[in-house]
Amino acid sequence: RAAKNMKIEGAAAVIPAIIRQMQEDPSEEILYVLRALALDPTVLDNLVSAGAVGALVPILSDLSEGDQIDAAFNCLSALAMDPNGANQITQLGGLTFVIEHLREAL
Repeated sequence: RAAKNMKIEGAAAVIPAIIRQMQEDPSEEILYVLRALALDPTVLDNLVSAGAVGALVPILSDLSEGDQIDAAFNCLSALAMDPNGANQITQLGGLTFVIEHLREAL
């Protein structure tokens, strides 16, 4: 996957485009790119500040493919590593998605 080999340097410049792409077409690939970026603490803060959580949570209920749902879950968990991201996930109803995802996995 491209996301696994991506260089994080200079990522702040592309964050708005990545968030916009995720909103337009939440593909498995773009969700994994977002997750890969979120693994860097500095970029994670930039993602949360740029509205990645607010863009991701509303589309969670529209996802239907298993791999896409798994990618969204992984992306959401990475964004939750930031305290502000975790608060936003809670406030925006992202925990409902987490509970449903875990319920289906068990």
